[in-house]
Amino acid sequence: MLTMGDIRRTHLTSYGPDGITADTTTYDQDLFQDACIAELADFADSVRTGRTPYATGHDARAALAIALAAVRSVTTGAPVHVGDLGKEHSSASMTTS
Repeated sequence: MLTMGDIRRTHLTSYGPDGITADTTTYDQDLFQDACIAELADFADSVRTGRTPYATGHDARAALAIALAAVRSVTTGAPVHVGDLGKEHSSASMTTS
């Protein structure tokens, strides 16, 4: 299992009579708000100027493959190679057409 970052907004943890508390962030939009805004701004600029955006469709496809492999690994309890997912989808689409 992979984890990235920390869901806490701050590094402050409070130990009090009611237990342990931490101010947490619960949504990806909160965790990665600045990154998402920058990516969208870059995309809009690339459309206006005709240049290739910094994050391409190939980058998105690679990120999706990693996420799918992680889900498959957690579901099956076994390691999943990212490259194997693409082979499955390619061969499946080739046999159904």
